[in-house]
Amino acid sequence: MAITLEKIYYIAMRKYKMELVAGGDGIFTNVSWLHIVEEIKYASFLTGGELVLYTGVKSGSGNLKNFIHEIRKNKACGIVINIGEYVPEVPEELIEYANENSFPIFTLPWEVHLVELSREFGSMIIRSEEEDKSLCSAFKAAIFRPEEKQEYMPYLKKNDLLSKKYFMIKCFPVIEPSHKKDMDITKLYYDLRVVFEKILNRYRENFVIFRHESYLTMIIPEGNRDESDKIIEEIQNHSKQFIKGVNLYYAVSRFNTDPESLHKEYDILNYICKMAKKDKKTVMYRDDMGLWNIIFAIGDTKSLKEYKKDNIGKLEKYDAENGTNYVKILRSYLENNCNMNESAKEFFLHRNTFAYHLNKISELIEEDLYLTEVRSKLLIAVRIKELLEE
Repeated sequence: MAITLEKIYYIAMRKYKMELVAGGDGIFTNVSWLHIVEEIKYASFLTGGELVLYTGVKSGSGNLKNFIHEIRKNKACGIVINIGEYVPEVPEELIEYANENSFPIFTLPWEVHLVELSREFGSMIIRSEEEDKSLCSAFKAAIFRPEEKQEYMPYLKKNDLLSKKYFMIKCFPVIEPSHKKDMDITKLYYDLRVVFEKILNRYRENFVIFRHESYLTMIIPEGNRDESDKIIEEIQNHSKQFIKGVNLYYAVSRFNTDPESLHKEYDILNYICKMAKKDKKTVMYRDDMGLWNIIFAIGDTKSLKEYKKDNIGKLEKYDAENGTNYVKILRSYLENNCNMNESAKEFFLHRNTFAYHLNKISELIEEDLYLTEVRSKLLIAVRIKELLEE
């Protein structure tokens, strides 16, 4: 629902004879407002996302490249130049600069008054922002207050959103230790959101992005894995250009989630994001979680704790009292398909020494580690321990 440069161009090219002359790759950017700016000294007043309207009445086209460089530095999303009395045409070097930096330059005939453009699209932006807030509020209510259906069901039903299936991409930005001191957290999330919006505008007209705690979440209607892969790849490539010292980890929900189930998927994605960080995997999909999905389905923390205690509680207690790491040894053994050689290497132990520890573990829990059903329940218990620790 957000107003993008593409939407403005689509209307203005027919109604006002607007033309796109350069920087077409940046046309999917959201527009926060339209401002008439004529002097370079006022470029610093921009706050980000503005479409600048320019006649050249103060300076003509003499310093236009420096002017565009400044408004771009201050996060303007593009410029509309009133071609005619003061700027007869857009210089070729300026077109090259705009194309290189994906900064859209539009032209308008001189007889079109910029105030007309500003009035029409300013009103459209205000209406769009109100619709976006309503849409975002409805989905946040579905996630954080699912029991209060009267808050979100009427809006979703009214806008034909209730019958659709959705998927979520949750992003977990992790700042590298060397950059934490100088990192502006608020600006980081703002910059990431701008990137997400720009990329998603290529794929959907309607979507929701919001920040909660340490996560940025995207809710997208009717998608699939191939599309999700492309979205994340584009976000990664684009963000690397100007966001330094931050690693982004993603968790992707199932692709057939109805609005009433979004809250369950949202909570699960929190855990998956942290697992992605722990395992240093950029993206983890809910559909690939295998055994984890059985654990997620339980959803009752008390039951999970009891299951863990019943199966590896004695090991945890022994580790705590004796400074051993038997739970980690057991985990390694189970996750390496019970290959003692591979697990022994992980702990820099001789195979015989590792075998001794396994025998000790078997004694403590009073179970035969060579039985398949025993291995299965112990692996679930170890996984639950990881989940609860996250």
